[in-house]
Amino acid sequence: MSGRSPAQPPIILLVEDEPGIRESLELLLELEGFSVVSAANPVQALEKLRSLDCDLIITDQMMPRMDGLTFLRHVRAQPRLARTPAIMVSAVPRPPQLLESLADAFIGKPFEATRLLDTIRRLLASRAATDEA
Repeated sequence: MSGRSPAQPPIILLVEDEPGIRESLELLLELEGFSVVSAANPVQALEKLRSLDCDLIITDQMMPRMDGLTFLRHVRAQPRLARTPAIMVSAVPRPPQLLESLADAFIGKPFEATRLLDTIRRLLASRAATDEA
């Protein structure tokens, strides 16, 4: 995890091009105690990541300007971000093979909020355990 104190909430970068979905997810995550930084597309997200120290990334797969896999390739190529947990959400029923090496989890749309929240908590706990080792 980042150098923030345990009292500070984890920061999640949310990359989603559909405004309604993005706003709903922002609200859900904030109500669960996470700090959320949103981007409407991967290009905007990469710009935010220049100065953002996030704990987890949630990205859609199908977006204009750049798809989620290409976005995660850019993220993984940056040493500072290479180990940041990432969740891919997509309406595509089966994730591409390449996804397995880029994202830590895949969640198909539509999904239940509890599944997303459980996945976030699992990945953050795993990352914290790895950082402590």
